[in-house]
Amino acid sequence: MSCRLEPGAAITSLLALFAVALVIAVVLPRRHVASATVSHLRVLLPSWRFFDGLGTAPELLMRVGPSVSSFGPWQPVITVPPRRWRTLVWNPEGQLALASHALLERLQHELEEQPGTPPATLVAYQLVLNLVLSAVPAAAHGGVMQFQLLVRDTPDAPPTLLHESVPHAC
Repeated sequence: MSCRLEPGAAITSLLALFAVALVIAVVLPRRHVASATVSHLRVLLPSWRFFDGLGTAPELLMRVGPSVSSFGPWQPVITVPPRRWRTLVWNPEGQLALASHALLERLQHELEEQPGTPPATLVAYQLVLNLVLSAVPAAAHGGVMQFQLLVRDTPDAPPTLLHESVPHAC
């Protein structure tokens, strides 16, 4: 007598196990783990909670100038690329915008989670700083740059300043 599963039964068992794990991941409440190591490793694990809740995305603005006393106007850093038929298959600009917004949400979460921590020591802050520096026009290199992170409670509400950086050389 053999205890082997038929190939079809093995696939069915795996699919059933996957379905149970998916239901558990979606139904169980999310727990917060305060470990820095776990926080850094969670980027390697997929999140099955694709839509935690509807909200507005944080906005990132920057201003540049030759010196701290002569900044230009605030400008958006992340722009949403136009949709075309080819973006259904090939959309690197759209993926970059989505990744940038995810980074802003991560910075917002870290700033709210660790209010006493200097922002410049946060990994997400350093990544947002690099994102802003990559968006600085070539003509402004050699000057200074500053950025703001704004949030809105609703799409129609005026923005609330979550963080304004110190001036950085660019």
